[in-house]
Amino acid sequence: MSRKSQILLMLIFLTFFTLPVKAIFAHGEAYYDLNPDKYFTKPLNIGATTSTISLLFQPQNDFLSAFDFWFDNSGEAGNVTFKVRDSNQILLTSKTITIPYITPISGGKRTHVDLSTQIQVSNLEIYKVEIQSSMPNLQIYYANRVVIIAHQSTTISPYLIGVVKIGSQEQIFTFKYALYEVNENGAPIVYATSTQNLSPTRTKIFWKANEPMDYKVEYGLRVDGLPTGSTTYNGSVTSCGEGEELCFLTLTVTSGTEYFYNLYTKDEWGNESVYTDTFTSEVGPSIAPTPTQNVTAPATSNSPQTSSYSPPWTQTTPISTSQTSSTLTQKYISGPENIVVVWPEFKKAESYEIKILGEKTRYVSVQYIPKGETRTLFESIPSDTYKIEIYAVQGEQKEIVQEEVTTATENSNVNFYLIIIGVAFLILIILGIIYNKYKEFL
Repeated sequence: MSRKSQILLMLIFLTFFTLPVKAIFAHGEAYYDLNPDKYFTKPLNIGATTSTISLLFQPQNDFLSAFDFWFDNSGEAGNVTFKVRDSNQILLTSKTITIPYITPISGGKRTHVDLSTQIQVSNLEIYKVEIQSSMPNLQIYYANRVVIIAHQSTTISPYLIGVVKIGSQEQIFTFKYALYEVNENGAPIVYATSTQNLSPTRTKIFWKANEPMDYKVEYGLRVDGLPTGSTTYNGSVTSCGEGEELCFLTLTVTSGTEYFYNLYTKDEWGNESVYTDTFTSEVGPSIAPTPTQNVTAPATSNSPQTSSYSPPWTQTTPISTSQTSSTLTQKYISGPENIVVVWPEFKKAESYEIKILGEKTRYVSVQYIPKGETRTLFESIPSDTYKIEIYAVQGEQKEIVQEEVTTATENSNVNFYLIIIGVAFLILIILGIIYNKYKEFL
């Protein structure tokens, strides 16, 4: 498959596949709903398959009460059995339902399966739903999944999307399916915490959680244990489990000071927990940023940039300030949902790491730029306010030397849409000329 074809498939996949839908139903809450457009789905005949058919998935919640699949059945009614197993192949629960005649329609019909009891699951584990039936006309609907591992990128588990297995062979597609949870009393569990000093006056805390949660923080001097700063709950839940981007908050601090923080998390049902830890802010003055100026954005395409994300706790000891002979600066501009970053060459840097972080969408993209290049483009990014971080990389060490904020807004798409309209109008004119010239032959 050509690179252009891979990019096109990836854009289609991101548009239709990877947006879990949270909605309240009579059978609980669907915390994951993979329901791509019907034009991208195909049926698989279960009765004609002699091997065991199963869906492998990695849930991003702490309980499972029900699930949906999409079926059609042009024959008589019959039974289908669903068996849920953990990563050790231990049977957790089983449910048999009767599926009636279902008129074949494009995309299939959503079929809900309530489990007898809600079971506890973990986002650190891969689970399996085995689907068994001898109905000769029963079909289940699936869609191809696209996995592109870019150069130097962190591999994301395909089980977050779902993987179909027929016998012992994993397939390149996944079923249309949804996962549900009903009201429960388990509070969120925070893990994989870390801190990163952005400057002597700013520190960022990172964490993961075992289920989607809302969060807030209070922090203060460790010496007296009294809070001096805090944030409030956002009013909505965020998922940052295993295989997903980290959640984070940026705190305003005093240089070279030891702090405590209390991270409060609350799930969809109101169950709350608190995680407490400490950190020490960076010592020394921050590097004064060079004033930014606008530059002209180059022509854009739909090709995504090679990107990677390295969690902050995997970073090694940074380059000391004494090793740097000059300060990296950056320039940026908001284009049609793109950001251009330009910086002067730093002689001691063996490469550069450029990172953008969305304030509201939590979109994260990282590019690794080789020595000698001083310009890069982040394309097709969501509209948001972005924090731009530039690192100088030298061997196994790196240092953040500049941090800026810019905004990519939907309004910046106006010129892009005008170009599209102009091209469409030009095509209509050309078609009119061709029609007038050859209409006597029609």
